[in-house]
Amino acid sequence: MFDVGQGDCVLLRDDAHHALVIDCGAQSPSKYSHIPHHIELLSSWKNQCGLVISHYHSDHYSLYRGFSSPPEFFSNIYLPDLLVSQPSGAALFEFLYAAVLVNYGHYRILPELRDSGRSVVFRKKGDRIKEASFEFDVIWPDFHLLTRRRQLIAVAGRIRNALDPILKEYEVTLPEQLPEQSMGQFFYAIDEVRRRERPFREVQQLRETLGRIEGDFSLLANHFSLVLKTVEPSRTRLLFLGDLTDPLLNRISVGSPGTSYGCVKASHHGTTFGGALAGIVTDYLLVSRNSKESRRLKRIHHGYLEHMECKMILTTEFMHTCHIGRSRLFGDLLSWLECS
Repeated sequence: MFDVGQGDCVLLRDDAHHALVIDCGAQSPSKYSHIPHHIELLSSWKNQCGLVISHYHSDHYSLYRGFSSPPEFFSNIYLPDLLVSQPSGAALFEFLYAAVLVNYGHYRILPELRDSGRSVVFRKKGDRIKEASFEFDVIWPDFHLLTRRRQLIAVAGRIRNALDPILKEYEVTLPEQLPEQSMGQFFYAIDEVRRRERPFREVQQLRETLGRIEGDFSLLANHFSLVLKTVEPSRTRLLFLGDLTDPLLNRISVGSPGTSYGCVKASHHGTTFGGALAGIVTDYLLVSRNSKESRRLKRIHHGYLEHMECKMILTTEFMHTCHIGRSRLFGDLLSWLECS
């Protein structure tokens, strides 16, 4: 688990050095530009490293450009699927579209994923992610539950009310006008957007609009985080919670009380906790932190401390980059730990 300040970056590597990166972003990517190089050194096989981007916040993929040659390094790239025909999916779609249109933030990296020539795959509940010896069940997003949440419909309405008139003026194809209404279509349609030149005044106006509604976009993006757990049986069971929020952490299925994991990656820097996690046992709880915001260990949600049994909490706020190893002598036992 690499220390990237505000953001996430975790590398899984098997004995053959085949790998899977889960998120590769930081709020200040220039400060952590050395991290992709370290990942490349630790993963010696080209085209044998998958990349999972847990959700569409740019601080979860902003380090992508730091890899010396992403098309050669990564095999498949996995992103959350969106129902573009539903209000929440359409709103996320439009925000990302507009952000690429005016080069806002690091969202412009998204079309570069397709340009890499790698397979860009969209996943939802019921799908699987398999890279080398790693195989995960995707247990979120669950469209059946998400499409009925009134809060999300209201937030999506605010985003679309702000963006629809502008995108129509720009003659951009709206989600309901796309033939397939899918995220796959997004990566093809976005080419028509990013190559257009617009007067600075128009660009600045749209950037200001995006800045005003980015909080609503962030809320929606969190709800569509990928949540992954290793397929059973597995040598070392792993659980990654993306940036899922408290209400949804009450509804996921991660196992009955007493279910054991080797590692659990906490959601939202350990500040959110849900009832589904109560009683779970893990050797290591992984928490990425942002020390600049003066957060301290006491800010980790009490649920992780009182309702989840863990042998050790690893947080990059105190330990910086953390390496966990599995001893070949003791099978599944996570037997050594190194922190920078």
